[in-house]
Amino acid sequence: MKRIAFIKQTSAMAALSFIPLGSNFSLKENTRPLGLQLFTVRDFMAKDPIDTLKKLKTMGYTDFETYGYDVEKKSYYGYSPTDFKNILTDLALTTYTGHYGIHSLMNATDYQLAHYVASCIEGAKALGDSYITWPKLDEAYRKIPINYGNQPSIQTAFVFNHIGNPQLTQKWSRQIVEKVFGDLS
Repeated sequence: MKRIAFIKQTSAMAALSFIPLGSNFSLKENTRPLGLQLFTVRDFMAKDPIDTLKKLKTMGYTDFETYGYDVEKKSYYGYSPTDFKNILTDLALTTYTGHYGIHSLMNATDYQLAHYVASCIEGAKALGDSYITWPKLDEAYRKIPINYGNQPSIQTAFVFNHIGNPQLTQKWSRQIVEKVFGDLS
């Protein structure tokens, strides 16, 4: 499931809460998986991930965006990526993307950032995820002009080479150069 479809579906589900209980609408007629960002239940996942997943499944959720990957321990909620994938499989649940925190790395060196991203890719691949989601950056990092002392370098775009999409490296490198350096002569 693509992230935009996931967001649309979860938004639609939120809107369904306004439908009167006496209506003839049934969720059982829905043949698409119902997804949830595990960030929304992060406190419960930290305490008891398996029980939380079981409860979410009884609520009708079957597809998830993971959250809580520990780069140093290479684990999701205390489980290796392979073990967590097995738990999901045993419960007939799936993930398609993961939400990986990048805020603490905004002042990191290129080496630290590359290590973090490589570990996230490794975890995502083990789960069979198609996407990695970076959350919205803090306001301080979205202002122009760019403060290069606080930003990952232009080298960051080259992570796409590592994941097998070199055309995206070219696309983003070009956009960065044009946007940041385009007015220079």
